[in-house]
Amino acid sequence: MSIRASALVMALLTAAWPAATVVAQKPAQPPLPSGTAVGTVTVEGKVMEVHHAYAVAQPLRMDESIIETIVLLTVKPLPEGLLEGTSDLWRTVPGKHPGWIYFSVLADGKPYKQAFEHPAFPGRVPQRIGTRPWVRFEGQGTDRIIGSVDMPAAEKFEPFASYEVHVRFNAPMVGSGAAATVAFARAGQPLPPDGGDPGKAYLALCQAIQKNDPAALRGLGMGDVKLPAAQAEMMLKGLTAAWPASPRLVNGFILGDRALLHVTGVREKATLYGTIEMEKRAGGWVVTNTTWDDKPPR
Repeated sequence: MSIRASALVMALLTAAWPAATVVAQKPAQPPLPSGTAVGTVTVEGKVMEVHHAYAVAQPLRMDESIIETIVLLTVKPLPEGLLEGTSDLWRTVPGKHPGWIYFSVLADGKPYKQAFEHPAFPGRVPQRIGTRPWVRFEGQGTDRIIGSVDMPAAEKFEPFASYEVHVRFNAPMVGSGAAATVAFARAGQPLPPDGGDPGKAYLALCQAIQKNDPAALRGLGMGDVKLPAAQAEMMLKGLTAAWPASPRLVNGFILGDRALLHVTGVREKATLYGTIEMEKRAGGWVVTNTTWDDKPPR
């Protein structure tokens, strides 16, 4: 069983999404069980109820060095293991398992794509780039994406004249580190055994997290984000509790201003295998996305 974690979900989205959202906040609702979704997708008056939630990361089809993180909501549960290690969701779900909708973001935390396949219109899979502000990732954690999509009104989604979504979800990350590994191994160059500058930056981040040091937020690319002290403190405590200890570098790749590290760490006395994606910015190397698994990436 894989345990995937996105640094952008754990930290960046929590700070960035509220500022971009213009829809009025609704009263807090009780959390959903892991792997579930509640709500409807209405297309041309036809209602689809979603019940299951998954999250997966894969290389962007137009540029395999970029990782796309996808929340997939379905009417029926997907076959066991279907998403494990997948490197292209489009070869796995559309046309084979009708009754789904997905929303995605890229490693910079910006919304990227929507797509759906309504059972009333099988085989028709409209998609569009640039999601709207009513797509919210509201929760944070080391193994899931929690959020909601609550449109203020129906709108056009070609080729359909009417499209409206009201859902909440608790989507556990599934799959392995294969998606990022394949992307970097194809196009990148091997890093030295010590991980080079990206490796040093990652180990420094781990040390800052274990010390509950605010420098950890800079290591996650949040140096320019202004957070209330209480929110920053809460975020640091969450990172300290969840981040695997005893980090060790295994190997890595570099591709221009981006890098990928394979590492190990220990959590609750168990060894975990990490795939760490990093980006070189003005202040140095920062972690943009992480994947933790109970077995080495394939």
